[in-house]
Amino acid sequence: MSASPLPIAVRQLDALQPPKLAEVLAIENEAFPPCERLGGPLLQHHAKLRTSGLLVAEIGSAVAGFLLYSKQADTAVIAKIAVASAFQRQGVGGALLQHGIFELQYSSRRPTSELMLHVDPERLGARALYESKGFVQTELLRNYYEDQRDAIVMKLRRDPAAPQRGGVAATAIRRKQQQLQQLGV
Repeated sequence: MSASPLPIAVRQLDALQPPKLAEVLAIENEAFPPCERLGGPLLQHHAKLRTSGLLVAEIGSAVAGFLLYSKQADTAVIAKIAVASAFQRQGVGGALLQHGIFELQYSSRRPTSELMLHVDPERLGARALYESKGFVQTELLRNYYEDQRDAIVMKLRRDPAAPQRGGVAATAIRRKQQQLQQLGV
């Protein structure tokens, strides 16, 4: 009999206190090459901007992963998503991405109609995760990263028939998401 998965709690942070900042930076350093790291001051600044946000996934008291995003007009960009190696393949990335999609396209004061992100073509696991949530590859950017690696642009468009913030259906979606979070899904 296998152990049941630990519950994943995803929450929005407006500011990173030193202990959480250290955990997020450790994940960033583990997940990204130096040319892609923001580091402490820039990460904190980005998280505090009115048009940006930082979601943190926690398992118990440990930070298991994070998602950093920014919004401009009708489009949102997922700038970073990373999961600590100790928590990979446990649903953390999927939980972060699902919460990010919901926050940006359904529950925010100004929902976006399109989400986009860039991903290294070699990160097959990340690409599979994004595709599983409905993202599609739209463009290949040659020499995108500072170290001359390519990037794939992936986009997710909100269904125009999807519920808007404040509607009965949106409330039902939020309630269902809260229930899933309590169950650790």
